[in-house]
Amino acid sequence: MKLLDYTICLPSLTTPVTIIPFGCVHGDDPGFHEGLFEQCISEIEKTPDCYAIGLGDYWNFLRTTARKHLKSYIGDEDSWRDMDHMVRKKAEEFYGKYLKRIRHKLIGLAEGNHFYEFSSGGTDTQYLCQLAEVPYLDKPAFIRLNVEVHKRTLKVFKILVHHGDWSGGYTRIGGDVNSVEMKALGFDFDIYLFSHTHRKFGLHVPSLSISTTGELRIIERPRAFVRTGCFMRGYVENCAGRYVDKKLLSPSDIGYVRLSIHFSRPYSKTRYRAQAEKLGHRPSSGVAGPMSYKFEVSF
Repeated sequence: MKLLDYTICLPSLTTPVTIIPFGCVHGDDPGFHEGLFEQCISEIEKTPDCYAIGLGDYWNFLRTTARKHLKSYIGDEDSWRDMDHMVRKKAEEFYGKYLKRIRHKLIGLAEGNHFYEFSSGGTDTQYLCQLAEVPYLDKPAFIRLNVEVHKRTLKVFKILVHHGDWSGGYTRIGGDVNSVEMKALGFDFDIYLFSHTHRKFGLHVPSLSISTTGELRIIERPRAFVRTGCFMRGYVENCAGRYVDKKLLSPSDIGYVRLSIHFSRPYSKTRYRAQAEKLGHRPSSGVAGPMSYKFEVSF
């Protein structure tokens, strides 16, 4: 588990924040859609006030079962050193080609269920984090995202990050959606980010409350749930024997999700009247109410 405090500084109150969570890249798979992942990285790089979070499975090597088998072999340390060197080189190439360009916008990298454990300790995901100099988000990660304007806090969002591999997947998308909502029970967060099932969707589930101080009013607090999609085609021509083929899994929903946060401060009649009574005349400009926000998901 990882706890992370992260601050974003915006130029104005009306500037939107964009978060792009990317997961299930599988960069060493024959079905890897390199052009689409390049598009994702370029969008993060070029979009103002855009930030990224990695959700794991940056390549196939290795699944949980394979790691257990490798750990059971202790007869040849030289082979482990050779494999460590190979994986480190692959991580360095991946970082240099993709992550280096967005390292200043990368909040962190989470762990998936595909990763390599070095003989000296640590994983290839942790090594990527060292190269990019970003936090390792482990599984799960709880992020307190502070959004500031001119060094004043605009809003604090609580984000839950997990690869989403609490089960092997769901035959129908309805089951996947239900699992996401059920997993959120008992966790009080604003944004929930998951990957793993190679599906891509975003949900808005509002919750309702009332103010605890000041003017008594209804407060609607939106919550966002995201499955990130993936960058690996499920079925590839002339490439037999892959896991997807053998299990007859559903085709992958390739692509990525953009989660935009839009801020506003609407006019408040109550505050206007209170200000007018205090001044003895009408205020020269409108009086704004509390800061509000809304989520927008696009694909």
